[in-house]
Amino acid sequence: DLAPAMRRDAARAWLASPGLDLAGAAEGMIDEALALIDDPRLAGLFGPGSRAEQALAGRVGELVIAGQVDRLAITPELVIVADFKTGRRPPERLDQVPVAYLRQMAAYRALLRAIHPGRQVLCWLIWTAGPEAMLLPDPVLDRHAPGAGNATLD
Repeated sequence: DLAPAMRRDAARAWLASPGLDLAGAAEGMIDEALALIDDPRLAGLFGPGSRAEQALAGRVGELVIAGQVDRLAITPELVIVADFKTGRRPPERLDQVPVAYLRQMAAYRALLRAIHPGRQVLCWLIWTAGPEAMLLPDPVLDRHAPGAGNATLD
């Protein structure tokens, strides 16, 4: 909830903390982080009222789903959830996303739909390398939803 004009200086101060020893990498890290925060597609995830490191737990049918999402935003009409993924090479295409990540996000979507009926749930994977943000389409998540029994991409 920091004002946009203060973010770069706050990031510099935090990254200058003793023991981090980032030796010149700090500015690049700050640029990448601010690029995500300023991405208009992700505005809700980093806006007022959004949450970081949000625990989720509940039942979808007979299945217990529990986890922790990196970012969560809830409005009267919409739920946006994102999970950050590391890796030197983010996938360029949806069919390159590891199936485990698709199953994870499909499970979170199922749980959030149960908790917030009637609201659209948007699921994002945010790759820290790049950085890249990938919206996961509902048809793909449907194929990986709990109980779907299909772990392939078309």
